[in-house]
Amino acid sequence: MASPPAAGVPAPRRGFDRRAWREPRPNPTLIAVIGWVNRAVVLPHLVRLRRFDLPGADLARLRAAVHPGAAAFLGPNHPEFFTDWMVDKELSFRVSPLMAHWASYEIVNVSPAAQWLWLRNNLIANVPGGGGREYSIRWALTGHGVLLHPEGTASWHGERVGPLLPGIVDLAWATCERARIAGRDRPVFVVPIVWRLRFAGDVSRALDREMAMMERALALPSGEGLSLGQRFAALQAELLKRRCAALGLPAPPDPRG
Repeated sequence: MASPPAAGVPAPRRGFDRRAWREPRPNPTLIAVIGWVNRAVVLPHLVRLRRFDLPGADLARLRAAVHPGAAAFLGPNHPEFFTDWMVDKELSFRVSPLMAHWASYEIVNVSPAAQWLWLRNNLIANVPGGGGREYSIRWALTGHGVLLHPEGTASWHGERVGPLLPGIVDLAWATCERARIAGRDRPVFVVPIVWRLRFAGDVSRALDREMAMMERALALPSGEGLSLGQRFAALQAELLKRRCAALGLPAPPDPRG
């Protein structure tokens, strides 16, 4: 019996299986177009990123790991969702445009049209039991690099990086073994990447307005009068408390004391 789709995830179209594995089919022209659109439109106007500060020494280290004579697996920190991918896309556009990127199969395979686009943008869908691992090893050995989010989920903190999950290291070891068996003497790198966003101005009032909007939309107690950090913590705690009540779990402590 098929399971119902998760909340907020569109149901698959009849005859289209979102969990079916399809190997990426990178199209260099399409990848270049998406890279330019990201740089010219998405980052400055949607993400509102005024400047992408990548020091020359850091760029040189990245290029020393991602090149045709090596295999590299890149693990960026993961504090957010949409912005993460856009920043990662700009990094790959500068260093190795044909880099493969792991992504959720609910995004890659949401529809036949989306699947066509994302597979040609070299996205690897994390389909359970699919061929993502094998494709990653083969693609890394071409020298283009493979990018993963080692933290696994967005953690909403920008001052520290959570521990790496073992998958990225397992892929690197498997790639070493594949290269050894094939008699290909090349280094294999695991490349942690840490970046952070910095506000260029005071956005306190705008953040207060957005949190007030979320409180009203979710019927949560108002956090008016709290500092930004306290208000965000209270908002998250109220959501957690509501979820705990729905699941019959003990309520979490109130961050306001």
